[in-house]
Amino acid sequence: MVMFARMIEEYRSSVYDSSRFLTSLPNEQSTQYHELYEYVENATSKIQTPVCTCCDLPEIPSGMPAVYKAAIPMAKYRELLNDETNDSLVTYRCSSCASCTTCKQSGKTRAITLREKQEQEIIEKSVYIDTEQRTVMVKLPFMSDPVASLSKRFHGDNNYKEAAKVFIDTQCTQCRKPEEQKNAIRKVHSDLVNLGFMQPLDTMEKSIQEEIMSAPLRHYFPWRIVFKEDSTSTPVCLVVDPSMTGLNLILAKGENVIGKIVDILIKNRLGRYSASVDIKKMYNQLKLHPSDYCYSLFLYHPSMDLSIEPATYVMTTAWYGVS
Repeated sequence: MVMFARMIEEYRSSVYDSSRFLTSLPNEQSTQYHELYEYVENATSKIQTPVCTCCDLPEIPSGMPAVYKAAIPMAKYRELLNDETNDSLVTYRCSSCASCTTCKQSGKTRAITLREKQEQEIIEKSVYIDTEQRTVMVKLPFMSDPVASLSKRFHGDNNYKEAAKVFIDTQCTQCRKPEEQKNAIRKVHSDLVNLGFMQPLDTMEKSIQEEIMSAPLRHYFPWRIVFKEDSTSTPVCLVVDPSMTGLNLILAKGENVIGKIVDILIKNRLGRYSASVDIKKMYNQLKLHPSDYCYSLFLYHPSMDLSIEPATYVMTTAWYGVS
């Protein structure tokens, strides 16, 4: 039946001789297909009648089946053509390339790979060791000018109102929480301040305050509270949302260089001794360069009172979710 449907389609587009197909079949099949072919042709020829005035579709003769072929929109068609699943199609031209994965990659995959390598180089250049301060410094790996990109999105030089709205919504939610959970939120925030990962803007050096406030663009992180009751180490988390502001759209993502668990386990078994350690808050040990403080602002007030304006904090280290 599939072959017959394909033959009908090709016949109607005048690229296939249907009679030759019918004569090539065995007698019984040829007779069945021929009867079905004539029935369909008869039905489709009768469909080419005046169009119905109520639905703009051809009027269907009674007793005749109606089948309409849906047209794929051009945008969807391009999406299907560019889909990653098409990368599995064989594109090699000789037998020597049959086992070569590089030859079988599509142009889109190769372009993505090159972009990832370029982004990885930008990320690696943004991380450096400051020998004088004996610390690892990082700069945000921008792929485009943040002032030009984000100012259009913010319709101004900052997104304070957007971050304040999320802060108010979060506080409204937390106001209904038990006092126990409120104290847990306060503790998490105070721990981040005490560890030096976050600092109130008004307590920083005057030169840094002036540099931040006079920056051509100031980016405030919207944040929310996440409770993980099954976690013993971090039952309460402050989670920022840089994708909401568009910051993540202009930051390099880079390559996935995380080691595979199988390779790690094999290497672990090769040596005579093995050790497992955990560096506390390792990611937050990466200090953010002061020139990027203006893109790492944070609104908070420990009272959780909506009548009190939140204070501005500066996140002085690298942060989870900021890619």
